[in-house]
Amino acid sequence: MNGETYDRGGIHIFLWITPPTTTRPDRNRQRPDPEKMRSSSGSRITACSSIRDRRRTIFSLSLSKSFLAANGGREAFTVYELDAWPDELWGVRIIRLPPYHCQWNPIEFLWAQLKFYLRRLGHTDDPLELGVRNRGILFFENFNGLQEAALFEHCRRGERQVRDMLEEKKNMVEDSDFNDGLSDCSLFLDNFSDIHD
Repeated sequence: MNGETYDRGGIHIFLWITPPTTTRPDRNRQRPDPEKMRSSSGSRITACSSIRDRRRTIFSLSLSKSFLAANGGREAFTVYELDAWPDELWGVRIIRLPPYHCQWNPIEFLWAQLKFYLRRLGHTDDPLELGVRNRGILFFENFNGLQEAALFEHCRRGERQVRDMLEEKKNMVEDSDFNDGLSDCSLFLDNFSDIHD
């Protein structure tokens, strides 16, 4: 589906309304037999193979894997339909963030600041055009380079602190490291007390 289909009303949402039931659902249903599951998945694989053979497509698994690996892996070819809609309709591109913690991601901090700004100035009865769009544009127009640099520095500082703590933990001397030297220490104290007595 693309944006044109969406604009023309090509999306139909069906609402299923069911009357409330008075009985509880049966949670003790029997699970499917594994043999039946295996045979059904095998038939599915066979069906896919027969479709491929009918279309006479040449398929080399090793070539496909090497092509994917050379071009960024499976993630590079993943296209989300939800991301395509805003791009086609409004020219808004969805940014997929790396799986870092939000403490180390400046975009997450910017998003949090924008939400705080909109909540502070907005009301629940404001129209959407005024409440979100115009105030959001105003927020980004007033967002300067110093604030941007502060966001990045805050994230870098947090990363440095965690790295320093991990390094310190790695180099930290545990109490268990001194257990072997305890007998030597007691001998020294015994000798020291003999000298001074």
